Amino acid sequence: ILRAVDQGNDDVVAYRDRAILLLFMTTGMRREELCEIYLDDIDLMNNEVVITKKGNNHQRCFFSDATASAIKNWIRVRHMYIKDGENPQALFLSNRGKTISGRTVYDIVDKYSTAGLGYRISPHKIRAGFCTILDQKGWGIQAIQHAVGHANVSTTQRYIRSNPENVRREAANAIF
Repeated sequence: ILRAVDQGNDDVVAYRDRAILLLFMTTGMRREELCEIYLDDIDLMNNEVVITKKGNNHQRCFFSDATASAIKNWIRVRHMYIKDGENPQALFLSNRGKTISGRTVYDIVDKYSTAGLGYRISPHKIRAGFCTILDQKGWGIQAIQHAVGHANVSTTQRYIRSNPENVRREAANAIF
């Protein structure tokens, strides 16, 4: 998906879209949460962002150095999206210089997943993939729950897609 970002785009679009995709991939945040990130919410010294969760609660999310680099690249060229006399505080802007919409974010994920994978995925599927990867890496269900900000662990369990072959292999080796 990330390779598809670099193919056929001008740098400004590629910087924004890479930062968006990496934030999804490294935090598991929701599409609405990403759209509501403001410049003041980002701390690039500590690789963290404060997001507004459902119910107007706030959560700190941490991201990778690669994500921080992508965000810095985007911020460096972000001014090119700002129209004269306007001062949008949203981190991600549309090509009209306004706060990016959830629909535009959905279209970005759709575009690059189709180009990179050959099929469409949604931002929500990236969130589910984030949970599944953490599970495969041995994170406990409660740790995953906290990472994605679910109020109930049963919600987190629905996000995790187990590979039946891996489960059977682990079960066979778990006894001895």
